[in-house]
Amino acid sequence: MNERIHYDLRRAFSSLTVVADSMGSNEFMDSFVKYFDSHSEPINLFGESDLMFEDSKDDVLIQVADFISGTLAYVYDLHKQDKTAPDYLKILSSKISYVRIYPKTFEEFIHDPLGMPHEYDETIAQLCHKQAALFLDKHKNDDDVEIKSQCIVLEYLLFRMMNNNYRGYIPTKELKSQLEYIGMKHISNSTFRLKIICKLRDAGVIISSSPKGYKIPSNESEIYDFINHGNQVVLPMLWRLKKCRDLVKLATNGKVDLLEHDEYKDLKNFFDFQDGIK
Repeated sequence: MNERIHYDLRRAFSSLTVVADSMGSNEFMDSFVKYFDSHSEPINLFGESDLMFEDSKDDVLIQVADFISGTLAYVYDLHKQDKTAPDYLKILSSKISYVRIYPKTFEEFIHDPLGMPHEYDETIAQLCHKQAALFLDKHKNDDDVEIKSQCIVLEYLLFRMMNNNYRGYIPTKELKSQLEYIGMKHISNSTFRLKIICKLRDAGVIISSSPKGYKIPSNESEIYDFINHGNQVVLPMLWRLKKCRDLVKLATNGKVDLLEHDEYKDLKNFFDFQDGIK
């Protein structure tokens, strides 16, 4: 647990200050202090970390943290769960960056029919969740800024998939705000698509898109949203390339083929296959 909490905080924030309640004895905090001290080296030359204790009576943020964690206990603590209680997770969802379940589990999402769209498909949801989880697990210790940004966006998409699926697609602006919240520099929408969404897809993560934004698919229609988007964007681009190539070949009597270079080998093979050339 110490490693899990410390890892998430240090990955998100280069300058980190942890303020803990000094009231009473807490074995977990004692162990966390020892872990924090032994792993508090900065992740870069400008990183800083500090841990201090304050009396909760004098620190309103500790009081707020205690109130929120106590409220969420009614959602996650089996000893406190109450069917008559309000949906606290839904009430607080707009204030939660993401929820990390430890140990990792997907069963709560798969087997809980409440709050799921009627077209929910368990097989597709499991596949899409697995691909995202594999990427996060593979890169959990990666310090590359670009990959860290990909992980942060992917964690947020997963959280929305499992905790607030009715929201549907998440706007690009909201996803970018997650990066800016933890101190990442502002990036353009095109950079966001190329450096984050496209790179995640290249790695095998399944992300659906529409004019409304992005999401991890949980049904067949959302998979088709991704296919349809590609069909509308990719095919016209391919045929424009083909038209240009064909016109140049025609004008030069076949002496110039724009796709003869090695870096265009895949494109050439694709178009030659379409033309029936072996």
